[in-house]
Amino acid sequence: MKKLNLRPLMIAGLCGLVMACSSKEELPQTGGTLSLTTSVNPFDGETATKTNIAGTVFADGDRMKLKIICPYSERTEYGETTHGDTMDAFWLMKWAGSNWTPITSADKVDVGGSYRYTYARNLMGHYEAQQTPYVYTASTWSENVRFMSGGNYISQYSYVFHADQSEEQNYFRSDLLWAQTYMQTGAYNVHLSFNHVMACLKISISGVSLSANTVVTLEGMPDIDQYEVVVGDYYASRSKINARFGYKEKSQCNKEDNGKVLGVSVIRDDLGKAVIYKMDGQDIGNDAVYTAYYNSGYFYLIVPPCTLTNHAKFWIRDGEKRYNYELQTLTFEEGKLYPVNITLSE
Repeated sequence: MKKLNLRPLMIAGLCGLVMACSSKEELPQTGGTLSLTTSVNPFDGETATKTNIAGTVFADGDRMKLKIICPYSERTEYGETTHGDTMDAFWLMKWAGSNWTPITSADKVDVGGSYRYTYARNLMGHYEAQQTPYVYTASTWSENVRFMSGGNYISQYSYVFHADQSEEQNYFRSDLLWAQTYMQTGAYNVHLSFNHVMACLKISISGVSLSANTVVTLEGMPDIDQYEVVVGDYYASRSKINARFGYKEKSQCNKEDNGKVLGVSVIRDDLGKAVIYKMDGQDIGNDAVYTAYYNSGYFYLIVPPCTLTNHAKFWIRDGEKRYNYELQTLTFEEGKLYPVNITLSE
């Protein structure tokens, strides 16, 4: 399994948001430059988490977006805007092996919705501590989703779920990480502690000999392949920079749903807005098939937080051999790892 066992990473001064790989490395405070530290909490039930197979750092090309909101200030504070360069004033970055660097045109992202690949602005220069609360919210994202609606061209930076996770890349992209930190004022030092907001199945199979070509699928799961999964943000309603079908419209929620998966985003042209469909078996049906990723003796599946009405069923296919197993778990919670031990017989 690609284990995300992130040592805390240091981002230097939102001045390019440069991260170092050691939690012990200290950044100098010069002229009021903001610094952030980040860490990733493992799945509940797992001792490590994911980025690369070794579990030491983010994988090259992993993407993160950061939203800064000053919920109790009437004016737009420094950091709340990218001056029109990005949708919803997100600060966009990628992991470049040893640090975070801004998205560039080489990453082929239509950053500004201008029908061309462009760079993302750095939060450059000195960051003075403003006397108002700041909320820093960040998440991973994987796809530059572009579409037309009402004659308008929309470019977004979205986490997209993959039902077929047999390829390593699709498995990693399906693991959504989210973090939020509240500061009483604009601060020089901010820590973002990332949590998994999806659930994970860790599947072991015993009793029979299986080849390297074995395929494990799970039938009867929420049909959300290629959908954007949306996490609630209690402070999104206070966002001052907002795009159509964007962050505020999709992510605003009650306080009890802050940091929880609300559902999936569906663009409704007939309503002229994005609508959140819940994974309750009604808005989204439970008739999808997920395909697991294999690594080091286990099969893994990222699944959305949900409660099923019927038990999902595993199918294990190895050449002409066929086996099935009914999954006993009906409810899957954010950030939890569920061991599934399957014993088969010939």
